Amino acid sequence: MHSRQPFRPYLDTLQTRTVAPAFTMMTGDKDDPRFDHFYLKGNEARFFIGLFLTDMPSYMALGFECRDPHPTPAPNEHYTKLYVFRLVVGEKKTTGPYVWGKNHALFAAITRIRQLAEQILPELGAASTRWLLPPDPTAGVKVIAWTQLTQPRFVFVVNLDTVQSAINIKIPHFLTTDPTILTPIFSTHQIKIESKALITNEKQYQLDHLAAGEGLVLACAAL
Repeated sequence: MHSRQPFRPYLDTLQTRTVAPAFTMMTGDKDDPRFDHFYLKGNEARFFIGLFLTDMPSYMALGFECRDPHPTPAPNEHYTKLYVFRLVVGEKKTTGPYVWGKNHALFAAITRIRQLAEQILPELGAASTRWLLPPDPTAGVKVIAWTQLTQPRFVFVVNLDTVQSAINIKIPHFLTTDPTILTPIFSTHQIKIESKALITNEKQYQLDHLAAGEGLVLACAAL
């Protein structure tokens, strides 16, 4: 997944400045043949983070949710950036209307994430974030996890690695009182998910496996 390393400095800026940077899924400027390889994988994770990281604004360019994979450059009419120039000659010219993607699998996955967000975001609002597994500034550790700073209701976990699965993930305990169980309720990669509480030793929770690019929502409940 592109730009893992700048993620942590973005969060540092969020905490130390009055202007919050936006978590960007895709900008119009990056909808360009030069960046096609960034969007072959990881789009579900981008959208998941953009919606559920509640104290950071997010931005999504036109057509992201149905953007076709472009292993090689597509005709100019498939890129929103090229319509900014409105050129009628040269290599960046467009000769017809913008062509919407037909990536039905991505559109379906993003629709599922959006439907979940409509259910749970109203109760979270703009809740401040408590990072349990913050982004690694070196990008060496690929899994991130966060919950709400006060009255945690959900834990969100994402594998930023779009190639390799993550195994034996340790999520730190985040409450000092009232033992809490964490139960998976949603996965970006699985339509049906096993709602079995994570094993805990009272210091950390054990998450056995997270697929490449997978986002997971865990519900918090008191024992």
